[in-house]
Amino acid sequence: SILEFLPDANELARRPASAECRAWSLVGRPTQAQILGRSRRIFHRLRFVQAQRAGGEVTAWLGYVVIGMGVMRLLIGAAPLFAAGVTSRLLGFPAAHDTPTARLMARMFGVRDMGLGVLAFYAVAQPALAAPVFLFNAAMDAGDLASISVPLIKRQGIDRAAWLSAAFAVMGGTAWIVVWSLL
Repeated sequence: SILEFLPDANELARRPASAECRAWSLVGRPTQAQILGRSRRIFHRLRFVQAQRAGGEVTAWLGYVVIGMGVMRLLIGAAPLFAAGVTSRLLGFPAAHDTPTARLMARMFGVRDMGLGVLAFYAVAQPALAAPVFLFNAAMDAGDLASISVPLIKRQGIDRAAWLSAAFAVMGGTAWIVVWSLL
């Protein structure tokens, strides 16, 4: 890592920040090297606080829950890739809407969902990134819900499919917020 030469975050958290400020007041204006050193220490303190916010690690049971949620993302994403027609019918889209263009869009959406599932696995492996990854997944579900609301508001004749998709988005987004709150 590019930051390996920097002091350990735990060591910096134990060091009082005010001692540095007192030293600067005794010797006058800080040099660029001192300012750079201070910004590195602030960065490490922020990383330490983020690790504390996340409890330092994703607990084993929470990791299993997140892995399960990631698997669900992968399965939902794989459905339009391998069984676009079946998925379309299960959600309740009219047969006339099952076109090559609609399948292409569904497959692109599926790849996005699979990427979000892999990102969830990465969050379990890298606990410091868990909080932003969980919120990112929740934000994607909120975006899905906003997109789904358009055909419902405009009454475009796909109410059953839109309501089922909205239910997936609400349940998924809520689950990501709950997992985030448990960090």
